[in-house]
Amino acid sequence: MVDRFVHVKGAAPGGWVAPSDGHVVLSEVADTVLPLAPRGLSVKLCLQGEEHYDFGGQKLVLRSGHMMVVQGETPGVATLPRSTPSLGMCIYLPPDQVDESLFPRIGSRAYVTAAGGSRLGRLALRTAARLHQRPELGPHAAPRLLAATLASLPQLQSETLQRFEALDCSKASTRRELLRRLELARVHLHENVDRLVSLSELSQLVNVSAFHLARSFSAAYGMPPAAYHADIRMKAARIRLLREGRRPSQVAHDLGYSDLRAFSRAFKRAVGSPPSLYVRGAA
Repeated sequence: MVDRFVHVKGAAPGGWVAPSDGHVVLSEVADTVLPLAPRGLSVKLCLQGEEHYDFGGQKLVLRSGHMMVVQGETPGVATLPRSTPSLGMCIYLPPDQVDESLFPRIGSRAYVTAAGGSRLGRLALRTAARLHQRPELGPHAAPRLLAATLASLPQLQSETLQRFEALDCSKASTRRELLRRLELARVHLHENVDRLVSLSELSQLVNVSAFHLARSFSAAYGMPPAAYHADIRMKAARIRLLREGRRPSQVAHDLGYSDLRAFSRAFKRAVGSPPSLYVRGAA
């Protein structure tokens, strides 16, 4: 079996050159500048820290919980700050097996999205977290991750294009910037399932007026920020109740509800039954 996994700790002299036939790179790097050689389409994930990219003048920042898709044959430079090592993962896909028509349609060489907001992103998050704990599993996990990425990427690209086209902006550059800020807001919601996040907080975070943010978020994701956040909080609740076997009172506390009664009311509105009956029904 061809080993398609590489674990990089520290800077690679001259930058990392990935083979064109598919590879998964797990990285733990800080305080360095890495030239990025052009290769096939790649999917980059940040678990911890911050990574700064420059693709021929297009500057993007990848933070914890972000995922970035980069067009093939795009040279660039990655700058990793000195403070905390960046923990990440990059999936380099075979160039003859991916459709790259999205990039010219949105006028961009790369785009950043909330990893927790897509099936591919959630898979990448789980896999990267597991491999950073046990890198010896990498050679076995890499082929499955490559196959799953190839299968899931078309859906992510289709959703990204739909969101881009749904935004009411006259200029493509304005639309790209607005979508970037909406994705920052979406990452913040996914990272804070343990408490309520107000529209005012999101507005200040992404520097978009509350009215424009609510309207644009609804256009891109089909619901306003509050409803989107409530939905992912209830998904987190169901996982903790069923997969992790936690008691409803524990889940209520973990998700920042004032008490079990408040959590039960919210859960029943979203799911149709209170937590205790939901767990018994799933048993």
